Amino acid sequence: MSKLSEQIGLRLRAARRAANFRSARTFAFQNEIPESTYSQHETGKRALSPEMLLNYSQLLNVDPGWLLTGDGSPYLMQGQDQEREQLISQEMQNLRNFLDGSMYKIPPIKGRIALIDMELFLDVLRAIAVSFSNDKISVSYEDLIDFCIDIYNNVVTTSVNEKNRKSMINLSISSLKRGMRKNKDS
Repeated sequence: MSKLSEQIGLRLRAARRAANFRSARTFAFQNEIPESTYSQHETGKRALSPEMLLNYSQLLNVDPGWLLTGDGSPYLMQGQDQEREQLISQEMQNLRNFLDGSMYKIPPIKGRIALIDMELFLDVLRAIAVSFSNDKISVSYEDLIDFCIDIYNNVVTTSVNEKNRKSMINLSISSLKRGMRKNKDS
């Protein structure tokens, strides 16, 4: 994996997330791109052809020059979408922090194979198990599994300390339970 492919992949991921594609899988599926191909491009394990670079820049509405080099504005017309520019800047800073080691983060769970922060994932599972064992809320195990993964992905991509991670997990669980109670009462 070349450093250039890795850096392009990081910008690709930031642009995808800023474009509100929650996962690489969703982006690939909606744009009829083989999931493994896109995933390898985003992780930098596979170099981008010029055609794919242009395709991704069009699909994500970003400047192909920025996607290739990281120089300038992510958008063809600077200031075109300040909110998305801020999201991309925030994503890029998180990714830079991850790379330089100033923020210990494991990538979110995606696809079939993932490296995960087992300590964090176990914290999520424990918190959900304790919370739901004390309540009379009925929920399918599939929904609980999906929710565990969602909480993990949300927490692992933030730059909060361990104490705040646990608070974030508990707030997410409380939010889920409120939503389930509302649906049950409806």
